[in-house]
Amino acid sequence: MCTVTVLHRQRTTIITMNRDEQRARTAELPPALWAHSTLLAPRDGHAGGTWMGVTTHGDWACMLNSYAAHTPSKQPPSRGGIIPALLAQPAPLMALMAMDLSAYRPFRIMLGDTNGWQRLHWDGHALIAEAASDSRDYFISSSSWNEASVLAARRNAFTQWQQSGSPHDDAGIATIHRWQEADEPATGILMQRADARTTSITQVTLAEGAAPVMQYWPADAVAPISLR
Repeated sequence: MCTVTVLHRQRTTIITMNRDEQRARTAELPPALWAHSTLLAPRDGHAGGTWMGVTTHGDWACMLNSYAAHTPSKQPPSRGGIIPALLAQPAPLMALMAMDLSAYRPFRIMLGDTNGWQRLHWDGHALIAEAASDSRDYFISSSSWNEASVLAARRNAFTQWQQSGSPHDDAGIATIHRWQEADEPATGILMQRADARTTSITQVTLAEGAAPVMQYWPADAVAPISLR
């Protein structure tokens, strides 16, 4: 569960991520500069890792769940520690390729910098390169519930959002990240289910010649927007 967009605007790249999480999970912590680190990231309140981060020199990463068939070890390590470990390295992609992932549950990860990004999939058996940056706006989402229909609806909403001029709200959030229809809250990108919900929206802005900027909005402070 989660949604990421990568938007290109006048020598600026904007990476935005909705985090979806179980309601029973410990509340997350907003972004901060991690101790003895160049990493700026929010923090998971339960396991202490993160799902999205950026360094002060512009390396960034975000992680989505994968629901590939996999039998994990009895006590798999938290995937939230992967991003801090990678972004502590001078070459995060090379560090990922060299990492032993055999104990981890499947995930998709996007790693990038000011020059571009790459998406890879750990399916529990192999690390597979799946996509790379180009000049087009990019969208990816995951869902553990009704996966095929939910992802199709979200991608269709992204296309509608693009066709309407790719609007942003006054806070600078791409309004697609606030999409939720009142009669289908479980399908929305700003998602609501009985057992899970979107907990936050985190956004990284990489502008040419400027330091990276991270913004963060708790989902409770963001109102849903309908596309109908």
